[in-house]
Amino acid sequence: MIMKLLIINAIWSPIFKITNKNIKEISKIFPDLKIIEYDYEYDSENIKYYNIGEMLPVLILLDEQGFEKGRLVGEKSVDEIKEQMKEIMDASVTCDKCNYEFVLKEESIMKEKMEVKGLKFDLIYFYCPSCKKIYRASIQDRKYYLLVEELDKVRKQVRDNFGTFDTTKANKLNKKLKKKSNALKNHVLEMNDKFSGEFAFFVDNRGNRTIEYIENDSIN
Repeated sequence: MIMKLLIINAIWSPIFKITNKNIKEISKIFPDLKIIEYDYEYDSENIKYYNIGEMLPVLILLDEQGFEKGRLVGEKSVDEIKEQMKEIMDASVTCDKCNYEFVLKEESIMKEKMEVKGLKFDLIYFYCPSCKKIYRASIQDRKYYLLVEELDKVRKQVRDNFGTFDTTKANKLNKKLKKKSNALKNHVLEMNDKFSGEFAFFVDNRGNRTIEYIENDSIN
């Protein structure tokens, strides 16, 4: 599962450099983790929805749709961040088809190359170990990857400007970041609407298992 780590910090914080060093180590441990950094003072418009208190830094783990999964507040070592992130990421899930409860680990998330309705994409999913029901995490086509690439470029520009005290540039970049982020979010919603049915496993006579898409009107 692709997660995002939102970091709210301040350059005047006495542990600013320590936090940056720890986050670099965390990015090596979780290479697929998308890291977004905000300044407590200069990015107040972007962080106002997260109810940040006075203690910094604040690390917020978000899922791919931007929903908060958990947060860490204050100075934390690399090991503390790693363990708490694993606890958050290894979530317990109850299948809504067979009521089987299982732990969703990072390695439970899989990728399958698909072509449906003439569109090629990667299906990111996990499934119930008991009844094998597939749960989609994301549908990622070529446009999705292009939007992610554009968003990452703007995030890098934001990081490069972090601590320069260039508020004019920061405001422009934040508006650009919001625009790119909304474009990606809207595309994800569009793809979910386009493929609003279900993905399911099918086994042929030779025992080969494939994933097929089933339209809503074909689901019993």
